[in-house]
Amino acid sequence: MIMRKDKYNIVMEDISAFPILRSDDFLVWEEVSPAEMEKILDSIAEEKLKLFLGVLRNGSPFKLGNFYYQIKPE
Repeated sequence: MIMRKDKYNIVMEDISAFPILRSDDFLVWEEVSPAEMEKILDSIAEEKLKLFLGVLRNGSPFKLGNFYYQIKPE
């Protein structure tokens, strides 16, 4: 994953080292491929993207569209 920078050239949180899961009901989770995660991240507006990355890096789930996303627990 390429490091993402905001409009002020500040590097945003990097989640590329973590497997990402998603769920539509918070019961059944599926892994999201890195390529699909790239597409999802590319489609998010900058302010929402910063929030999304920050929340995931802090270990909390985040609802985006119809899915909840989280970093896979170890």
